[in-house]
Amino acid sequence: MVESKPEVTIELTEGEKALFADLMALCKETGIEVVMRVAGGWVRDKIMKRESDDIDIALDCMYGSEFG
Repeated sequence: MVESKPEVTIELTEGEKALFADLMALCKETGIEVVMRVAGGWVRDKIMKRESDDIDIALDCMYGSEFG
């Protein structure tokens, strides 16, 4: 028997939506090919329906200083 996992829904604030849209637009405009993943306490807090403004972005192929 395969055990199913509960579906997790994360609701973004307007500010979070804008931030993620800006990051994606930056990559598109500059041609940067990078996979961005949100990590850390922000994910935990959002799953637990808590507000959080400490968003950590993990990049797959460069340092944050290079991305900046």
